[in-house]
Amino acid sequence: MSYFFSVFLFAMRGHIPDIVSIPLANGLLILGADLLYQGSQRFFAQPIARWPWAILLLAEAFLFYWTLWPDDRWRAITICLSCAFIQLNHFVLVWHHDRQTLIARFLLLTLALSTSADSKLFDPNPYQAIYLLTQAILNFLLSLNVFFLGQQMIFAELSKLSLKDPLTGALNRRALMQQGQREFERQRRSQPRSRCCS
Repeated sequence: MSYFFSVFLFAMRGHIPDIVSIPLANGLLILGADLLYQGSQRFFAQPIARWPWAILLLAEAFLFYWTLWPDDRWRAITICLSCAFIQLNHFVLVWHHDRQTLIARFLLLTLALSTSADSKLFDPNPYQAIYLLTQAILNFLLSLNVFFLGQQMIFAELSKLSLKDPLTGALNRRALMQQGQREFERQRRSQPRSRCCS
């Protein structure tokens, strides 16, 4: 939602005063990237450090209002570096935890593309609408990838739970059949049979 409101505030420039819309839209953009990163940390069971990101948001608000307000170039550089830093950390987190599945690879590609998508934010030209649309689509794809990773995790957990009896923890018939099938395939590859199949 913060990405949506950020894009909405950027699109409403001229209707809403710039002193309100630009810093608030930039803050929501950084907050959205940070919330996605923290959600991925929670998904991969990593500790979430909230204070460094809160300090980053406060420092950027200070920079926007008191030091960088009249200069669009420095403001754009600050936002681009902050978003790139957060998305680079997000990329590294996903890279270290899950890079084998197709969904994780697609998430890594989307993160890599969105890291460089922030370069032309404050150019007053017709390409700004294309940039905003691209940023919105990439952020939608990030959300979709997080949803698919969660679905994949739930499927793996349910598959694991379906192999054991919930009361005793013993393997059920399906698990024993899968284990037997693996042993027979191993035997066909000319490896000796294990004792359970002898």
